[in-house]
Amino acid sequence: MKYVKIVASLLFLLFAYFQLNDAQQYGNDDPWFWVVFYLVTAGLTAASLKWKLPAWSYPLMIGFCLGAAIFRMQDEVGNFDFSAPLRATAIPAQMNQSIQKPNEVGGLLLVGAWTAVLAATARKGGRR
Repeated sequence: MKYVKIVASLLFLLFAYFQLNDAQQYGNDDPWFWVVFYLVTAGLTAASLKWKLPAWSYPLMIGFCLGAAIFRMQDEVGNFDFSAPLRATAIPAQMNQSIQKPNEVGGLLLVGAWTAVLAATARKGGRR
């Protein structure tokens, strides 16, 4: 599991780097959130290699990811649209906006699932 954690930590660092183009690609100014989000995930993963992390850190991260994913699944007026993260459009003028939501929800769910894996391995016996 040690090598899987090293690879995952490096992947999350790469994901953080990829977020730096959000302002140009999507025309928004929130890449800082995603950079910090993926850096925290990479740091949590790397820290779990060396130390036993507090038991509350895993449910906190999983809860944040699930809550943020559900929040992101809302449409512009607050109605839940659980199929929206799975849709994209072929209309070039709307492509960036329709791709951004599935990317963000997918990233949140991926980090939540990975944190659940970290929690399960921590419970089974530590930092291996």
